[in-house]
Amino acid sequence: MSENRREFTRVTVPIEAELQLEDRCVATALTDVSMIGAFLGGCEPIAVSTKCRFVVFLDGRTGRTRIEADARVVRSGAAGVGLEFEDLVGLDSYWHLRSLVVYNAKDPDAAEREVDEHLGIRRRD
Repeated sequence: MSENRREFTRVTVPIEAELQLEDRCVATALTDVSMIGAFLGGCEPIAVSTKCRFVVFLDGRTGRTRIEADARVVRSGAAGVGLEFEDLVGLDSYWHLRSLVVYNAKDPDAAEREVDEHLGIRRRD
């Protein structure tokens, strides 16, 4: 049996999202997300190490409730794009992301403990 080496629970939530790149915006859909990253399935390939603003529209593209993060592309290919968050934009983004992960986790109590026991959104050394 393989060991789960992730620090944070990753949840599947198909929600409308967008990547804001230096020269364009890419409309996409969130496939899964954790407190430190996300995967966007079906997204056009984007060069690894590209920095971007990641936006999740929690109540639709015209709504005001969203998660925003400054992120970096860590994987890119035919299946989609993997992001690592560098910073969440505003306290609301942190709380919305935390709620999204905890409430969609198979084990919400374990997901909440992971967040409570970790400092920020950075990987542990």
